[in-house]
Amino acid sequence: MSGNQNNLSGEYGFIGGGSTNTLSATYGVIGGGLNNNVSGEGGYIAAGGYNTLSGIGAVIDGGFNNTAAGDYGTIPGGYVNSAGGIYSFAAGVRASAAQTGTFVWSDGSDGDAILTSSRAYQFLARASGGFTLWTNAASTVGATLAPGSGTWHRRAIAT
Repeated sequence: MSGNQNNLSGEYGFIGGGSTNTLSATYGVIGGGLNNNVSGEGGYIAAGGYNTLSGIGAVIDGGFNNTAAGDYGTIPGGYVNSAGGIYSFAAGVRASAAQTGTFVWSDGSDGDAILTSSRAYQFLARASGGFTLWTNAASTVGATLAPGSGTWHRRAIAT
């Protein structure tokens, strides 16, 4: 363990660096960062700041003020995201995957509003600039949902 004022009490745990990080979980890891907390067995926070992880086998790769309380939940980074459901995934800004198996991605375009899943096994995304889903490997055929629209349109790019 290196860094400044880090606290390691978890058996077989590791803190790589940073400052004021706390690891109390067996097999937990904090790579670095500031004021991160791992209490879920086998939990992993790579870096970032003020992240809290209590889910078994959960992962936070970085970002700021994220919470992974669901077992095996994942947050790849971002800001104020929450993976509270088992096997949940939250990314972007203010995304909350609150139920089992949910995937929530938020662009954060609605200020402080948190985009929250409403049922298990849901895919939820907010992209105020629109969506495009490609259906071929060359990314030339697919469908687009324009910003502010509720109707999908075919999209094809001439090659």
